[in-house]
Amino acid sequence: MKKALLLLTFAFGSHAAFAQDAENDIKNLRFGLVATPMMTWYKPEGKNLESNGATAKMGGGLDVEIRLNNVASLSTGFMINFYGGKLNMLDTAYYFLS
Repeated sequence: MKKALLLLTFAFGSHAAFAQDAENDIKNLRFGLVATPMMTWYKPEGKNLESNGATAKMGGGLDVEIRLNNVASLSTGFMINFYGGKLNMLDTAYYFLS
């Protein structure tokens, strides 16, 4: 029964899948906001440091798309990303004041 329902859905819903037949009605100028979640970490190359794990960071910006003709567009934007991580120093000196 589920297979028959899935087959009927594809058979009657496939007329919307012909995207090349419809007129291309994209706006000449589009812009939007972009959010970029990421996991970042440091990989130190020095002898006195070691990585202490990854951190979750966030970035974002503005994206602009300019339509050149029916099949070509130019996309550009401005992004700000915040990177980071955790480090351990291996040869720390501890001082106790009395």
